[in-house]
Amino acid sequence: PVGTGPYRFVSAVREDKIVMEAYDKYNGPRPAKAKKMIWRLMSDPSARVSALKSGRVQAIEDVPYIDLKGFTGQDKVESVQSF
Repeated sequence: PVGTGPYRFVSAVREDKIVMEAYDKYNGPRPAKAKKMIWRLMSDPSARVSALKSGRVQAIEDVPYIDLKGFTGQDKVESVQSF
């Protein structure tokens, strides 16, 4: 692994997921808030939206504009603009 951030690489499955866990020896200014993270790799925008709505994932990126209305007014959804 490269770097000494708050998480360390555990495993990866091509075109499926990347697994990371908190790095206990990290002592930087922003420690890990979760013990483990699984990044699901979903290229299909509809699959990402469906996974978020069903609770299978906690965050997604690149939400299609047409699907934004479906999240309006939900307390558990926070929209963050990047780039």
